[in-house]
Amino acid sequence: MSRAVRRGYRSPFRAGALTVIALCAVTYYGFAKDNPFHRPFHLSVVVQNAAGVKPGSLVRVAGIDVGAVSSIERYKGAEAALINMDLNDIGLPVHEGATVRIRPRLFLEGNFVLEMSPGIPGSKRLSDGDTIPITQTSRAAQLDEVFSTLQGPERKDLQVLVQAIGKALDDPNPNDKNSLTKGQSAGESLNDTFKAFAGAGTDIEDLARSLQGQNRGDLAASIRAFAELTGPLAANADELGSLIENLDRSVSVFAENQTALRAEVTELPKTVQVAQKNLPVISKALPPIGRVAGNIADSADRIPSLVKAADPFLDQTDSLLSDEEAGALVKSVEPISSGLAKAAPSLATVLNDLDRIAVCTSQVLVPTANTVIDDGQYSTGLTAWQEFLRGTVGLASGTSSFDANGAFGRAAAAQGVNVFSGNSQRLAKGAPAPKPLTGVGNSAPLSTRPLKPANSGLTETSAPWKFDQACTGASKPNLNSVRSGGPDGSAVGK
Repeated sequence: MSRAVRRGYRSPFRAGALTVIALCAVTYYGFAKDNPFHRPFHLSVVVQNAAGVKPGSLVRVAGIDVGAVSSIERYKGAEAALINMDLNDIGLPVHEGATVRIRPRLFLEGNFVLEMSPGIPGSKRLSDGDTIPITQTSRAAQLDEVFSTLQGPERKDLQVLVQAIGKALDDPNPNDKNSLTKGQSAGESLNDTFKAFAGAGTDIEDLARSLQGQNRGDLAASIRAFAELTGPLAANADELGSLIENLDRSVSVFAENQTALRAEVTELPKTVQVAQKNLPVISKALPPIGRVAGNIADSADRIPSLVKAADPFLDQTDSLLSDEEAGALVKSVEPISSGLAKAAPSLATVLNDLDRIAVCTSQVLVPTANTVIDDGQYSTGLTAWQEFLRGTVGLASGTSSFDANGAFGRAAAAQGVNVFSGNSQRLAKGAPAPKPLTGVGNSAPLSTRPLKPANSGLTETSAPWKFDQACTGASKPNLNSVRSGGPDGSAVGK
């Protein structure tokens, strides 16, 4: 036989043996529900009487199965029993102070379980194979033991009690007006309660599992954290009592003023909206306030020296305000005060006139002076008062040849074929008309502005002062409303 054939060949005996072993392992695990390779945690407990306990009895911690009894034997020839237990990982760790109590699994059922308390967390842990002493164990009293302690009169009273309880559970209450229990006896209502408990038991189980947490030790960690929280409260019990008392008073005040409180709560959303608008402003203001507070804190150490340095000034101020100095000053000022009091009406009139002047200046004169005149392509973009000041510069240039030998300034002769002539308006009655000013230029004029009026009739009294007209913003002149005339000045406006 070649090597390739030998390598792929399997003995029928070997294959059958492996199959039998696998089937035995699966069958054992299916019926025994145990891992043969897992070694449980062994723990022994000494009890005075192990009656009712047998191998296989459950071991529980807080109602959860954590192991079972493996064997029971007599403890060192004494009137005591040694119970050996196998615990799984759920029941660990077990501490030195652990206690074990034998109690019935169900009332009157006859089966018993070992209820174990694993001891105080943080204390020394028990090792595998250790023994819990008899001083840390107890056994539940049997019903027959309870009855054996009762003598004849007590038993008679107990019979009467049981009969009375039975009658109370069997008789319905004729005065019961509750729709859920009306017409039922107490026993029937109790049965309904037990049926309701059946559904609630599932919820309680879910709650208990939730309290255990997701990982091992979550509940213990939660209890430790709660202990750390309640420790300071217990150490300050008096302050906690005062706090609760004050809280009770506050709640009482709220209850007495619930109508006003309800109205305040109704306005709370509006307050929140206003606060949301103001919070960014407050947030922006906090850094400067913090810097100011920091500066104040830095300068706080200098306040004592500042006060000390101000002591001489305060002494002098005290002397100045004394009767000898301040009193004499008041007496000397008294005639002046009397004169000012008499002049108060006139002063009020002057202040009113000054107020009107200020209003006229701020609302009319200054806005008019700051007006930019629109002159088309010849607009300078300057305000009226700026153009006026620039005109004085031109006037100074035009009169630079004035030599005091005549009443007019002289200017250099200009060239051009276009002749310009000014107005020869007579300003006063009987006064001779002045000769118009004449000049020449190279370019013909485009227009004249302002437009010449049809009949101005200007005299020295043609524009009298109007003292009853208020100088306000409503009377501000519009400098850009002036119209333009013809280029030769002949066009007459209406």
